Amino acid sequence: MNTANTVNRLRTVMAAALFGAAASSLAALPAAAEAQPSVTVNRHVTNWQSFDVPEAGPGGTSPVAMNDLGVIVGNYSDANGVQHGFVRDAFGCITSFDPPGSQYTAPQGVNQEGVIVGNFYDAAGNSHGFLRSAHGVITVYDDPHAGGSPLNTVIRAINDFRSIVGYFTDASGNDHGFLRKPDGSEVVIDGPGSGGIFTHVGQINDRGEVGGQFFDGSGVWHALLRHPDGTLVVVDAPGAGTYGNTGTFIGFNQALNLNGEITGEYADNNNGYHGYVRFANGTFAEFLAPHAGTNQGNGTYPASLNLWGTVVGFSYDAKGNDHAFVRFANCGLTQFDAPEPGSQGTYPNAVNSVNLFTGTYYDANGTAHGFTAVANCK
Repeated sequence: MNTANTVNRLRTVMAAALFGAAASSLAALPAAAEAQPSVTVNRHVTNWQSFDVPEAGPGGTSPVAMNDLGVIVGNYSDANGVQHGFVRDAFGCITSFDPPGSQYTAPQGVNQEGVIVGNFYDAAGNSHGFLRSAHGVITVYDDPHAGGSPLNTVIRAINDFRSIVGYFTDASGNDHGFLRKPDGSEVVIDGPGSGGIFTHVGQINDRGEVGGQFFDGSGVWHALLRHPDGTLVVVDAPGAGTYGNTGTFIGFNQALNLNGEITGEYADNNNGYHGYVRFANGTFAEFLAPHAGTNQGNGTYPASLNLWGTVVGFSYDAKGNDHAFVRFANCGLTQFDAPEPGSQGTYPNAVNSVNLFTGTYYDANGTAHGFTAVANCK
C-alpha cells in the first residue's frame, strides 16, 4: 500500500465532503460566550467571528494554528502580562493550559487528532518543547543535541503520524532543524551551505515532507524542502535578493500542504517582499497584494496554504499600513480588513482544508483578538 497516496485520497475525500456549506457550518457552530455574531466582510470572506480567551488581559488573544476540524491553538496574555496557551474547539469552547513550571507558553501547531505542540520557558529561561494530547496530558521534550545555557528546544509542527519538527540550539549557539519520527529516531537538518549555523524547520505534511529556511555564509536566506528519502531541496524564488538579509522565506504556519506545495515570501534587492507559491514540480507563481509596497520591508507576506491552493496572509503598503488577504488558486486575490470598529491591523495566519481560516486583529487600544472566517471562491 502506498501510504502517501492513501492519506492523500482520504484527505481529499474528507475535505471535499466538508467543503462549501460545511465550511460555513463550522464557522457558525455554537460559540463560547465571549465570541461575537458572525458577519460578512465581502463576497469572498464570510462568517467572520471574533473571539477572546476569557482570562485574557490587555495583551489579548492570538491564534496560531488550526486543524481541519476547526480546532484552534494559540496564546494569550493574562492581566499580569504572562503568556499562556489555549485550545478552542470547533464549538467555540476554550481551554487554557500551561506545561508544569512554565513561565511563558507558546503553542505552535496541532494535528487532526488534536495533539498540540510548541515550547515553553521555565524560570531559568530554558526553552523546552512540549506535546499536549487531546485529553490534556503534556509531555516535555528536550532535543538530545541541545546544549549551552539557556537550553533551547522548539517544536513547531506535528503531522497525523505524530512525526514532529522544530529546531534546537547547540552548545556553540548554532541553530539546527530536527525531525523526530514516531519510533523516537531523529534526523538533524541543516540547510546546504548553512555551515551548520542557522536552520529552522517548522512545517511537515502527512507524506513526511518537511519545510523550513536557513541562511548561508553570506547571510542570504533560502527556503528548504526535505523529501522523505532525505533529499534536501533549496528553494530560491526567481527575483529573490542576493545579499545579506534578503532571499527566500517559507510562510509562518501550515505553509507546506499535502501536495508538496509551499507558500512564503521573498525579499528582493530593494528589500521589497513578494508572495509566492512553489509547486511540487519546482515552478513558481509570484503575486503581490493590491497597493503592496515594494521596498523598505513593505510588501506581501503569505502565512499559510491549504490543500486547494488557498493562501492567507497580509501585506504592507508603501506607508507601512497593513491589510489582510486571501488568494485563491482559481479566482484571484481579495484584500480586506477586520470589520471591527477601530481595528489597527489584521493578520490571518492559518487556513485549513475547508477554507476556514484564523488569525489576529488589533483593536484601537492595541489589544489582540482572535477571529475565524470562511474563504469563498465565488
